[in-house]
Amino acid sequence: MIDVTPAYLAGRSHSNQVFDRLTGEWAWTLATAGDADQDFAASPDQRFRIVAGQLDPGAWWRITAAEDPFGPPEWMAGFSTETPPEIVTAVVEELARTGPRIDRTGAQHPALQPPADRRTLIRTLREAGWRSVYRDGTLDLEAPDHLARVQIRLDPPGDPLDLMAHPHLYVEIGPRGTGGHPPYWQAMLTTHAPTVVADTLAHALTDPTPLRRNRDWMEDELLVQLGHAPQAVLERENPYTATDLRIATAESATGALEWVDYDPDEVLRQLVDQVIPSTRGHGATTWGSLPEPRQHAAAGLVLMLVHDAAERTGLLLGLPANNDMGTEVARRLAEELPALGVTRQDLYSAAAQVSTAQLHWADDPSGIGDAMDERIIASTAGHPHEKTWGALDPEDRERSTRAVQQLLAQAAHATALLFRPAPETTTDPGRPAVHDAVTRADAAARATAARTRSTLTPAAAVPALDPVPSSPPRPGIRRL
Repeated sequence: MIDVTPAYLAGRSHSNQVFDRLTGEWAWTLATAGDADQDFAASPDQRFRIVAGQLDPGAWWRITAAEDPFGPPEWMAGFSTETPPEIVTAVVEELARTGPRIDRTGAQHPALQPPADRRTLIRTLREAGWRSVYRDGTLDLEAPDHLARVQIRLDPPGDPLDLMAHPHLYVEIGPRGTGGHPPYWQAMLTTHAPTVVADTLAHALTDPTPLRRNRDWMEDELLVQLGHAPQAVLERENPYTATDLRIATAESATGALEWVDYDPDEVLRQLVDQVIPSTRGHGATTWGSLPEPRQHAAAGLVLMLVHDAAERTGLLLGLPANNDMGTEVARRLAEELPALGVTRQDLYSAAAQVSTAQLHWADDPSGIGDAMDERIIASTAGHPHEKTWGALDPEDRERSTRAVQQLLAQAAHATALLFRPAPETTTDPGRPAVHDAVTRADAAARATAARTRSTLTPAAAVPALDPVPSSPPRPGIRRL
């Protein structure tokens, strides 16, 4: 057993302590959905719920709160699979601890009050040595060891009901600039998450109390950062690169978008209740309220856009890709769009939504692994020792499959990139700028790994490799 500090590097624990504490200490009720492999716990008044086993690995734990026990949630919180359960427990126990156990209206519960501001959270992080930078309406804070970051959307504050794509508060744990690898874990809060919840999360991130872990159950990447990795791990040559993982993810994303049903009615079922973006603010109109011929025409164009975008999925992973729309797609848009009464951006937004749903559907680990098995690892292509993903030893295959799953979930929340003009600038007339960015990121990741192997020091010495962008993709698993 080892003591781990900071707590956010402890990783997951093979225990059921979150539910054990809630049911034993606070009388929450527990239920299980065996067919979905999910566990649920609810507060005695049914206003707070936590679910473990969400399909999206980026929010495997999900907390919801509602003043009306049978109404829609006022706010949500999500934590990815590898989140230390002590951090999840700290947040959920605060819901149980604050306010009366039985509050018939819910009006007095501190966790159902609108947030005042985030000053206490910011002060807590700054007092622990976190640095902050404000740009473009977003406050970014980073821990002294460069292994934890918190992003707070202030203007605008994020989408109150969109936990994954536009959260108000986003936590990312892991080194920056790792060339496409997903973070160790992440957490998100929606806009209306109360002050007491945000502050509890900040205290959990900065709590100096060590957490006990069995090193045999910890991920190698965490042990390396903590200086506890066995020498064999440090010396082991990785059989694939970060770019290999991104290429494999892009291939999986392409396959998923090509599999979108060719039936426009299936597209309509996903869009029928969605508001057409250009109508917001002046008599919002849903896709389902359009005259039926226009509904089907719009759905056909959306379907065509999704299939066309299947060839550009490298854009979601920072890979060189042509962002030009197909000639036939451009022609049909020009001919058919004027009669629909919607804008080109409305169709792009709908296509991005359908693409996101499809990539989420495709991120089942077993399916990803099976699809990858016959594909050649890109960095080995054409070499005497050319290798497929399926030829890796079981541990490396499982690790690569998990990484692609998380990257695919991240890509699912960046699909808007597939439906907007590509940047025109390049650093070299013969090479896209994104290629240089990928090359630099891979070089930085290799340099960081080399320093780690040679020094065996904790990761406090790892520098920040690039600035935090103001608009991250996100995420299933997102990258700041």
